[in-house]
Amino acid sequence: MSPLGEAALALARRGLPVFPVRAGGKQPLIPGRHRDDKPAADQCRGECGGDGHGCWDGTIDLDRVRAWWERWPSANIGVRTGELFDVLDPDGTEGIAALVTLPGWATRPDCWRAWTGAGAAATW
Repeated sequence: MSPLGEAALALARRGLPVFPVRAGGKQPLIPGRHRDDKPAADQCRGECGGDGHGCWDGTIDLDRVRAWWERWPSANIGVRTGELFDVLDPDGTEGIAALVTLPGWATRPDCWRAWTGAGAAATW
């Protein structure tokens, strides 16, 4: 198992739903399962049982996560947000400058920080 695969499994074990994204990018790696001409509200979010639903593919099923990273060992790790937690991802120096003015930003102990591909800090 690749280091990214091990990291994906570790996140899933913590209850964070993960899915593979393109190496060096943010786009979901699994090709879309359905046509994209439907309004977003009408699109399948995985109810069909197959993969190819973007962030809705996120899972904590360790066998599924393991299979994905065995197939795509260099895939980046996507984590579905908006259910268990949210992410602050400020864009550019102005966004970062605004973020650090939030009360408690520098001392917040219950947040994780990760570096984005662009070199900025994303906080979750």
